[in-house]
Amino acid sequence: MNGLAFYAGPGELCKDTIRLYTSKQDSKWNIESGIIYQEGIIIGDPLCNFRMFEYGDPELIEISVLLKQAGVNVIYQTPLYVTERNISLVQQQIRFMYDRAEVKVYLVQDIGLLNWIKTQFSDVYLIWSRMGFGRGALINEPFVHFLRDIGIHGLETNRIELLRVLPQMGIDPWPVCRYRTWKSVCRECYSRYMDGRFSGDCDRLCRNPNKRMKLISIPLGERRLDTNSPDRPDGSSFSMNIDGHFLGESFVYTDNIAFIKAAIELERPVLFYGKNMEEIIDYERKFVQHSISDTL
Repeated sequence: MNGLAFYAGPGELCKDTIRLYTSKQDSKWNIESGIIYQEGIIIGDPLCNFRMFEYGDPELIEISVLLKQAGVNVIYQTPLYVTERNISLVQQQIRFMYDRAEVKVYLVQDIGLLNWIKTQFSDVYLIWSRMGFGRGALINEPFVHFLRDIGIHGLETNRIELLRVLPQMGIDPWPVCRYRTWKSVCRECYSRYMDGRFSGDCDRLCRNPNKRMKLISIPLGERRLDTNSPDRPDGSSFSMNIDGHFLGESFVYTDNIAFIKAAIELERPVLFYGKNMEEIIDYERKFVQHSISDTL
C-alpha cells in the first residue's frame, strides 16, 4: 500500500467534500504528497441532520443521490437515537438510499435498527459506531463476539490493540484517526431543553462557536446560555461549548505513530472526523508521512 486512504466524517470537512464532488470538479482531493487520499465520505449526523445540512433530512436524501452519480463511496451514519417518534422516517431514508443511491455501508449503534437493516437487505455491510460505546471506548471479548453474532462486520476504533485482535475475532477494524469527544450528550436539542425554544426554529445556536454555556453551582434548570462567559478567577464556574445535543464537544487526533503504522499495515481506510481539508494535510505532515516512511 503506497498511501493512507480515508473517509471524511460529518463536519465541515464532509461539507467541503460534498461541494467538491457535486460540483463535478476533480474526483479526488489533490494532496501534494500523494501519501493520503480520499476513499469516500460519511453522511448523516448522529443526532440532527440540520447540523450537517441546511435543509436537514431532505437534503441528506438529495446528497446521497448526487454522490452516487459522482461515483463516491458513501457510508451512512444512522441516528444515535431511534425511537417510535422517528423510526419510520429513518427506515424510509435507508430504503431510499439503498434503492436509489446504492448506499450499502452503514454505521450503527442501535441494535433494533441493526436487526431491521440486516433482515431487509442481504448485501449490506454494518459497522458498529463509536457512538455505541457510551462514554468510553473500552470493550471486552464477549461483546465483540456478540456484535459479530448479531450481524456486525466492522467496528470503529482508535485503540491499537483492537486493530490487532479484531481480525482474529471475525470483525474488520475501522481505524479512527480523528474522533469526536464530549462532556455530555442529550437526546433533546440544547436550545429546546435548556432555553425553551419550542417554536421549531432554534436559530442553529450550535453552529455559532461564540455561544457557550456557563455552569455555576445552581440547579440544572436554571442554567442558561451566556455569550460572554469566561471562567471566574476563583474557579466557581466554568464554561463549555454548545454543539446542539453535545456539551463540551471537541475533536481529538490519534497521534500514536504505532497506531497509524498498524492502520497502514492493515491496508484499510481510516475514518477522519475533521473540520476542513487543511486539517487532513496537517495531520499527514505531522504523522502519516513519518509512519509510512518507516513502514515501507
